[in-house]
Amino acid sequence: MLEQHGPRNHKCSKCECKFAFASQLKEHEYAYVTLGKFVCTICKARYKSVKGLCVHKESHVPGFYRCGKCAYKAKKFDTLHEHERCHHGPPRYHCDHCPQVFKFRQLLKRHLAKHQ
Repeated sequence: MLEQHGPRNHKCSKCECKFAFASQLKEHEYAYVTLGKFVCTICKARYKSVKGLCVHKESHVPGFYRCGKCAYKAKKFDTLHEHERCHHGPPRYHCDHCPQVFKFRQLLKRHLAKHQ
């Protein structure tokens, strides 16, 4: 059967998709390999693994936000942002007496007591 733009003779080597034009196949295969074959049905984001897609899909569930680097979940975006800054961001507190750096101010205060 002929399609709207001719027969779909250009078949993807990674899946069952067929295309009328080689340029369409090339674009499809680029997205498939580079961006991932697992596609979110809600926002069309692509992931290279099922796990990545599953983690992403949870972000569409109202009521919580999930950290992209660990299993932490928060009900407010601001809380998640603070978590990511503290736990996954670069150290922000520098000791004036030695080269040590800390992610939390309380740890720096405890450390400074050792210098006195």
